[in-house]
Amino acid sequence: MELLEKKWILQILHALANGRARFCALQDSIGELNSVTLSRRLKLLEDKGIVDREVKNALPPWVEYELTDMGRDLITVIEAIETWCDKWDVDTPAPVSVSVN
Repeated sequence: MELLEKKWILQILHALANGRARFCALQDSIGELNSVTLSRRLKLLEDKGIVDREVKNALPPWVEYELTDMGRDLITVIEAIETWCDKWDVDTPAPVSVSVN
């Protein structure tokens, strides 16, 4: 729960719920998040086993991120919380709504 309380974590999970993404694409989709904070949050999610990081050996090289099985399971939990909040008319922090394709 401490992890989910950290600023930007839900937005990063939301951005990755639709599949693999590059660092800059994540930053663009989230908006006001600076690159240092995004990098730190992604590292934290990677250390917890929620996000997988893959370095592509190309010229120039790039990095892609995607949810692990644990991360996709977490999305399911977050969606269940949102459903509960909707049912009982409880405010939720935005954006909690995510979907895994």
